[in-house]
Amino acid sequence: MQNIIVPEEYKKTFDILNGARQTVHVYQEMSLWPDWAPGAKIAERAHDFWKLSDILVTVNGINAESYRSTITLDNIIREYTPKRLKEKNPARMSKLAASHFHVLAGDEFDAELSRFAAWALVKEIGKQRPTTFHQEYFINPNAGILDIYNNTNQTVRIGLREIVSKYQKQLDGIMKRLRAQNNQQYAEMKREMYTWLFKSSATDIKKKNHLPESKPLADFMNAYLLRAYIRALRNIIAKWDNGSVRDYSGLRGAIYNEMVAARDSLTKKFARPENSIQPNSVAQVEQWRKERELQFAQNYINTYVR
Repeated sequence: MQNIIVPEEYKKTFDILNGARQTVHVYQEMSLWPDWAPGAKIAERAHDFWKLSDILVTVNGINAESYRSTITLDNIIREYTPKRLKEKNPARMSKLAASHFHVLAGDEFDAELSRFAAWALVKEIGKQRPTTFHQEYFINPNAGILDIYNNTNQTVRIGLREIVSKYQKQLDGIMKRLRAQNNQQYAEMKREMYTWLFKSSATDIKKKNHLPESKPLADFMNAYLLRAYIRALRNIIAKWDNGSVRDYSGLRGAIYNEMVAARDSLTKKFARPENSIQPNSVAQVEQWRKERELQFAQNYINTYVR
């Protein structure tokens, strides 16, 4: 059975964003005679909103100042508004974007962001830093942390799969540079990689899980397995780069050691690799994400911050 352990960083992010979520605007009522009849504060119910500053502190390693700008916020909202939902009239589009954030008075730039604007912001930050959990938080209103985490683990497969592809190309290049005796030797080593990782062949894993033979097995690895596989590939390549591996035998030994280590690590923390295969491919996850993001935008594009 798969162990579900929500990382502490996600728990912290969830708590901060929940604590920063506001649903009431407080206005100061003006008075004609403030000396003897001071204006009162009026609280008005509002749609969910967050302060820009409260969101930025949840992402480590970013230049927060680069997001403290009216122009930046406007551009971000425009960029992540789906094409079919954008206003064709420039003036109406400007009004739509401006409706999703409200700049607050103060010496340091801060603003209130609608749910849509908050999602667009973390989507933009995601180009530089991991924010998949943040994105799932905003597009899943009222969801619990476990549901958000499960969705995150599906969505992160997209980026992890791209990293696997990058490392696999590097490893293929190393194999070719070694000029093994023949191509069959390369093919055998690739088959052995999966055998050492799964204690079964890729073909058998696909048959067991009713997966298409033509698709790479990595397309169906879950997030935990993809991360373990990435660490193994990265370590193998590092051994080549630092000179500790320089021949076919050495490379084969490095692959064996890393695949066995990846299997042991995954099994202890989560589940055996052969039980870490998903029925849906990464391509299907991408389509699922697009559909959910479009539905979210349709639901919240007209839910303004004020």
